[in-house]
Amino acid sequence: HGIKAGSNGITTGHVGRDTIISGNYISDLFAVGAFYSVGISVTTQNATKDTRGRCLVEGNVIAACIGGYGMQIYGEMGGTTYVLDQALVVNNTIRDCSLSGIRVLGNVKGLVIEGNHISSNGRAMTAGNRAPILLHSSVVWTDGRLVGNIYTDYEGAPSQDANHSFDAAATVTNVTIDPVVQIATPVVASLPTVGLSRFRGARAYVTDANATTFNSVVAGGGANIVPVMCNGTNWVIA
Repeated sequence: HGIKAGSNGITTGHVGRDTIISGNYISDLFAVGAFYSVGISVTTQNATKDTRGRCLVEGNVIAACIGGYGMQIYGEMGGTTYVLDQALVVNNTIRDCSLSGIRVLGNVKGLVIEGNHISSNGRAMTAGNRAPILLHSSVVWTDGRLVGNIYTDYEGAPSQDANHSFDAAATVTNVTIDPVVQIATPVVASLPTVGLSRFRGARAYVTDANATTFNSVVAGGGANIVPVMCNGTNWVIA
């Protein structure tokens, strides 16, 4: 489908579970009043906007969201009843948007953002965060992946690294991020312990290691701050 003009292109309000948004071209959106323009919005804030399960956003092209964001992933803010669960945002192209390419808000679980190309965003505005991917202060993100995305030719000053901007109040737990695992409380007990084969090569750090010996299995109970790496079986001091 081709969609042009208006404040929002596609939103998942009222559509429920098992939603697929694929192969659309969305362009020339503009902000209306105090509202941002958004190319695609996946939202679950209350019972009438329930996308708690398996929403796939794949292969879309979003261009020229003037005064807004290319895509918004919007879980319930301040609650856990309507967690946005298992949304997959993969292989989309997002370009020429005034603010960030993808903005995440609220409570999300199992979110995967992978293989997207985000280009030339943040050029039409001077205020607001214009990083390719932005995590809002309301974010509580548990489990998932933020990997393999391509960011080119953008404005803004991301606060986390060259590509992502995480608000200091955002909580990110057990999320693999190119290839770092962000943990909310950096102690040994908060490291993932199940399915470690999928974390092979992931890195994190802890603040309570009881030793500093390279390549030894890390254990808590101490006061050492050390980097750790998952070898697919254990977390070891790196």
